[in-house]
Amino acid sequence: MSYPEFLSWLAFRRQHGPIAPQLRQERIAAAQMLQFNKTHGGKGELDDFMLWTKPEDRELTLDEAFESWV
Repeated sequence: MSYPEFLSWLAFRRQHGPIAPQLRQERIAAAQMLQFNKTHGGKGELDDFMLWTKPEDRELTLDEAFESWV
């Protein structure tokens, strides 16, 4: 894969989210549960409703990666 193609895939993923359907479905369900929770006075965050993708497992942004490498 060429570098320009890699950059185009990064741009696509930033705009449309993950390509894997399981991750997309998990995020949709978590967003629905978060909305239900907030409607009923809850204080939860989106990560609280993510079953498989935990904050420590999420992908780093480019800036976070650079900070962790230096």
